[in-house]
Amino acid sequence: MSSPHPYTEAMGTRKDLPQAVVWLESEQVWTHRLPRGSELRVTCLYGLVWLTHEGDHRDHFLRVEDTDTSGAAGLVLVQAITPSQLLVARERRARPGGDQ
Repeated sequence: MSSPHPYTEAMGTRKDLPQAVVWLESEQVWTHRLPRGSELRVTCLYGLVWLTHEGDHRDHFLRVEDTDTSGAAGLVLVQAITPSQLLVARERRARPGGDQ
């Protein structure tokens, strides 16, 4: 029986950890609300996923070694087309002309 939630190692709900490995079964969904001033990088390590950003009407498909980077605040949604493994990294963007 499959789990209704993706398995996430490292990031979970803690805001102080910069990256995580996420395993998704076919059709499973992973979401993350990106706060203003942050960047989210999603790299497909295994499988095939569909990714979309809040306010972006384009479809993004990631295969092995493909990466999508978003700096726009809002919801990021990833759905597995096949069983997949992702590396998800979150970091604060440096302010132009200022300290990080």
